[in-house]
Amino acid sequence: MWAVALTAASIGTTLIQTYMGVQQARANKKQIAANAAWARYQDNLETEYEKQKKAREQYKLMSEQRARMGASGAVAATGSLLTASLSDLEEYEDDMMMLSKMAFARTSNIDVEARGLINDETNKMWGTIISGAADIGKAGMQYNQMKAAGID
Repeated sequence: MWAVALTAASIGTTLIQTYMGVQQARANKKQIAANAAWARYQDNLETEYEKQKKAREQYKLMSEQRARMGASGAVAATGSLLTASLSDLEEYEDDMMMLSKMAFARTSNIDVEARGLINDETNKMWGTIISGAADIGKAGMQYNQMKAAGID
């Protein structure tokens, strides 16, 4: 009787601990995914802000160049003025390309880090299940030992 009660209590406790460990790992995985989504969102906002800031700076630069050209009486779309404008425009396009590449790299890093953390939680979850199964096996062996010793 005592052997059965102790074994049942041991198995019950192990099942509850295993269930709780699995549930915690699942909750952690969801939180990691949510944190990664939020980090990507924030990064996208920051990137868009930087793009808008660069666009305003470029617009201001082009306006200043047109004003200087107009004040000097030069023809805007010819010679060195055209070369300067095109050079500034190419630099702006390069800046936009670099911002996009940096945003992609940051987002990729967020995704890789999140995937690693989620995999860790999955491993913990399986470790908890395997440990629980092993503990149940031990409880069964202890029951057999108690029964063999005459503790009932």
